[in-house]
Amino acid sequence: MLLSNKKQNLINLFFKTIGIIKRSDRKRFVFLIIFLIFQALLDVVSIASIVPLLYLFENKENVVFRVNEFFIKFGLSINYIDYQKLTIYIPIIVILIMTIATIGRIFIVQKTNQFIEQTRFSISSRLMQKYLFNTETNKKLKSEVAKSILSEVDQFIIIIFQPVMWMVTNFILLIGIFLYLLYTNLNASIISFIFLGSFYIIFYFFTKNILNIQGIKSELSNKGRFKTAIEIFESIKDIKIYSAEKFFSKRFQIFSKEFANTNALYSTLIASPKYLLEMIVFIALAITILILSVNNSISLKTIPLLGTFAFAAYKAQPALSNVIYGINSLEYGSKIINNLSEELLYKKGNTNQNKQYRFQSNQAKDDFCLITKNLSYSYSEKEGVSNLNLKINFPSLFVIAGESGSGKSTLLNLISGLQKPQKGEIIFNKKIFNNKNPKISYLHQDHSLFDASIAENIAFGVNKKEIDYKLINDVLRLVGILKYVKSLEDGLNTNVGENGNKFSVGQRQRISIARALYFEPNILILDEPTSALDKENSQDLIQTLIKISKNITVIISTHQLNYLPIGTNIFYID
Repeated sequence: MLLSNKKQNLINLFFKTIGIIKRSDRKRFVFLIIFLIFQALLDVVSIASIVPLLYLFENKENVVFRVNEFFIKFGLSINYIDYQKLTIYIPIIVILIMTIATIGRIFIVQKTNQFIEQTRFSISSRLMQKYLFNTETNKKLKSEVAKSILSEVDQFIIIIFQPVMWMVTNFILLIGIFLYLLYTNLNASIISFIFLGSFYIIFYFFTKNILNIQGIKSELSNKGRFKTAIEIFESIKDIKIYSAEKFFSKRFQIFSKEFANTNALYSTLIASPKYLLEMIVFIALAITILILSVNNSISLKTIPLLGTFAFAAYKAQPALSNVIYGINSLEYGSKIINNLSEELLYKKGNTNQNKQYRFQSNQAKDDFCLITKNLSYSYSEKEGVSNLNLKINFPSLFVIAGESGSGKSTLLNLISGLQKPQKGEIIFNKKIFNNKNPKISYLHQDHSLFDASIAENIAFGVNKKEIDYKLINDVLRLVGILKYVKSLEDGLNTNVGENGNKFSVGQRQRISIARALYFEPNILILDEPTSALDKENSQDLIQTLIKISKNITVIISTHQLNYLPIGTNIFYID
């Protein structure tokens, strides 16, 4: 019963592994299996071709008879060929068969590797698309996402999928070898495979639990590595200020050492069967030869049989090692298989391109931009927004004020569509937007610049050949930084550096606002835009936003109201 359950678990893991493959790629997998079957037949033929070659070592008188006897088994007869011709033809035919089988094997290896790498590309791409297009994944930790897309996919391919593919390849070969040996000598074949099967079962039961435990440890330590690395990158200034280098270095080393140790033990357990099988196979052959010698049963007639089994063992030993390797990989990687399987089985959530808003005709005299009705969203009992009702005009400057943690960012996320309301609704003016989704630009607190030119950062996600440079100049002029950009040696083609580190905080802020305006929004949302700026830059930015709000609706959140002019429309959130 226990063996049956473990067998069923392995089968489930195998099909779950195959299930991770993209549906369109599964047809390629089927074709690969067909190629593998043909290759297995070629390998069996190469083993069988050894027999007539070994017959040439017998007495001259028996050679033609023995070789003819061998071919008769396959429905062929060569009575008319004399001994001299056999000594020429048989080696040539064997060389030809071996060459064809080797070329076939290289072809299969190449096709298998192509399929493996295509699967790596497919899984990574699908996970990245899920993160980009499914809004629910935005709630996940960066370390979780990075681990899944980068490390976990590589681990799945190298530690699990590749060994499983070679397991499938070699399992088909083993079946071919086994069937041929059964045909050659039934009793010897059964004894050999019972012996090897017993070895595998014993080895599997001794290592199964160890592999499972090490697999879980590897997954957890790898998760810790990524999480700690991202924490270090994001907190490097604080680490330097508070001299916490040793603490974080040691923390990273703990996870890295655990990851290295589990992988080292796994590699040892995986490699062990190969060497043990080599020892067992050659000991078995030596014992067989010894028994035949003691019984005076060894003769030239037994050489073809021994040669067949020896060559079959030579072919079967690495094949059996790869099968065991694949099975152990399924056990070791069960946690990763389950993780990726769950990650890839999802339904796409709403994306920014597919938001569906409710529209209402403008029955009132005033031109409202949007209205919220009983809007609610909470992370816990004390956080978020509750039963919020407000009206924002078009065009206008609308300020949301409140202390940190009062729900300002949550409200902006809801208006922008990054989060769905748990209760209530947001209604947009039908007349203003012509029943089309409003174009919203959102400068949130986590905005960043990527390592590219100023132009590419402003035209975010736009192909370089399709960038509207006139529009870029217009928005840079509007945010008050065009003169400075033109003074740079490379102008709009100036590289901003990683996270914009070649520019000051205020300059980065203005480039980010220029990005938001490049897409010609109806609504511009800014979350705490002055929080990282000094007094002078804050006042300049507010004046810029007031100018922009003459044509579109500008919504900002802040807890600093001293920079705002008298008469500004302010909504206080508790």
